Amino acid sequence: MKIEQEKHTLLVIGLTGNIGSGKSEVAKMFEQLGAKLLSADTIAKELMVSDKSVREKLQAKFGTDTYFSDGTLNRSYLAKNVFTNEKQLKLLNSIIHPVVIEKIEDEIVAEVHNKQATVLVVEAALIIEAGIAAMFDYIVVVVSDEDECIKRVVKRDGVSQEEALNRMKSQMAATKKAAQAAFVIQNTGTLTELKKNVSFVFSLLSQMK
Repeated sequence: MKIEQEKHTLLVIGLTGNIGSGKSEVAKMFEQLGAKLLSADTIAKELMVSDKSVREKLQAKFGTDTYFSDGTLNRSYLAKNVFTNEKQLKLLNSIIHPVVIEKIEDEIVAEVHNKQATVLVVEAALIIEAGIAAMFDYIVVVVSDEDECIKRVVKRDGVSQEEALNRMKSQMAATKKAAQAAFVIQNTGTLTELKKNVSFVFSLLSQMK
C-alpha cells in the first residue's frame, strides 16, 4: 500500500462499528478534540456520483433506477436491492470498495505530506470486513445495544425496523469487530458518558504517537 511506503509521525486511526452504533457521533467528538476526520461514507457517496466508471458499473449491475434523472444517487432504491440480498451486496462492495480505499490512501498520504494534523481518524463501517485494518495504526470500535442501534437507524433513515435489521445483519457481528480492536468505546449510556469515554480513548491514543 502507498501508506506503507511513507515514514511519518501522523497517527492514523480506523474508527468503525456497526450501523446505528453511534460511530459518526464518536467521530465528531474526536474531531472536536483535535483530530482530523475523514469519512469513508462521504467519500463513497461522492464517488458514486462523480466517478463516471463507478456510475456506469452501478447502472449496468443494478439498473438505470440507481440514479435519479438529475444524476443524484437513488439511495433508497439501491439499499432495498442490496441489504436483503447477500450476493448483490457483495457485488456493490466489489465496485465501491476499491475506489474508496484508493481515495482514503491518497488522503492519508496527503495528510502526511501536509504535516498539519497529528491524529487522523478515518470513519468507515467496513474496515475489518474489507480487510484494510493494516492501513491504520490502531482500530477503534464503537459498540452499542442492538435494539438501540435499530431505533437510531429507523429514526435517522426513516426505514422500517425490518429494513434496519436487514442492514445490521449484513455486517459482521459487533462482538467480532470488538475482538479485533485496540480500543472499544461503549455507547450504551448518556451523551455525557460517551464524551468521557471518547476523551479517555483520545488521551491514550495521543500518548501513542
